Amino acid sequence: MIKKNFSHSSESRTLKPEEKDFLLAIIGEDDPKSIGFGQLDLIFVQELSDGHMGSIRLIQSVCKNTNRQFDRKWKEVQFYDDDGVLVLTSILLDKNSCAFELEIWKTDFNPLIRFPKKHEFDIRNSSF
Repeated sequence: MIKKNFSHSSESRTLKPEEKDFLLAIIGEDDPKSIGFGQLDLIFVQELSDGHMGSIRLIQSVCKNTNRQFDRKWKEVQFYDDDGVLVLTSILLDKNSCAFELEIWKTDFNPLIRFPKKHEFDIRNSSF
């Protein structure tokens, strides 16, 4: 389902199943509502121009501010993609402490092959 976003001119879509599973694995035991997540099925995303590494902007109805700005990293994840290349991932929060982006950086700048399963990565809490 593609829908025009309320604050951006580019197209938005719902989370892909592998993105949803990855976000849930990162959130873990924390309350998703603490970072503005209600039902992940109702969240829209916009793909970011990052060379197809997989970064997405999270568009949430509880965070309708059109001037959302990055504030801090909430959690960081490191894993190795199927080709053995290190991938660094962060959930970024905006100034209202709502999840803002899922930032993905594959250290060789090539496209992400697949999202890892929970047992394949380490989580680091960055800030609270």
